[in-house]
Amino acid sequence: MKLSYFQLLSNDPINIGIGHIKIPTVRDRREIGEFEWWKYAIYSGMTIDNYFEAFLPDKYEEFLATPYEQRIKVEIYDLLDLASAQVYVDMFNFFFEEHVVFDIPTKEFRLFKYISIKNEETDETEDKKILVGRITRKSFQIVLDIIFQITNMNKEKSLDDELSKMNEEKDASMILFLKKRKDAKRKRQPKHVKQDPKYDIGNILSIVSAYGDNGLNCLNIDDVTIPQLYDQFTRIIMDRSYQLGARNVSVWGDKDKQFDTSSYMININEEN
Repeated sequence: MKLSYFQLLSNDPINIGIGHIKIPTVRDRREIGEFEWWKYAIYSGMTIDNYFEAFLPDKYEEFLATPYEQRIKVEIYDLLDLASAQVYVDMFNFFFEEHVVFDIPTKEFRLFKYISIKNEETDETEDKKILVGRITRKSFQIVLDIIFQITNMNKEKSLDDELSKMNEEKDASMILFLKKRKDAKRKRQPKHVKQDPKYDIGNILSIVSAYGDNGLNCLNIDDVTIPQLYDQFTRIIMDRSYQLGARNVSVWGDKDKQFDTSSYMININEEN
């Protein structure tokens, strides 16, 4: 389910039928910390292969050896145990307005809301828990996709992130090659991969506060949602590029007609 640009830039929770997904603000992200934020972002975009590497590394080889027809039918939801389910419970409770618990007998996530009911006999108010929705195998990946879009991470998955989706009869040599490449990459990869400082969340906040002609500053930017922040950051970069191009055209002309006068109107959400 791809969210519309209108939905992504809204301040209101997104009603997905089984509950309401909140769009976190800068303040929300700061409160849980960067470690938790990136953990949720990564788990919401996991492939089957990523899941095995994170939670079931000892069973990954065995899984890749199963017939292709069986392998492609397996979803992350099928592999959940109490430990991994709790990770998703924590994530869902951060993003949903409702309270989420994992029901072991039915192996489903249940969403509850609390309403206050006045007891006519005692004249006291009591909180009652009401079941409003369920996240099942059918809706689990849809919910994750929505959360993944909100976190603003790159949705593209590389081939070696989805080995289990490849047919060994047709791609046996490719699977072996990609697996060896992935193993080698894992061995040489440093424990802490340093992020490009230009795209650090703090630097983005600083740029939007300093250069955005939108009334945002360090005193009120905490109330902006994460999608709104990245949208404004992208628009600032686009506008700087547009203004530079327009200035060059005004001085040197545009004989080859390469300058697009409407480039500043690109729909960012459609481009991603």
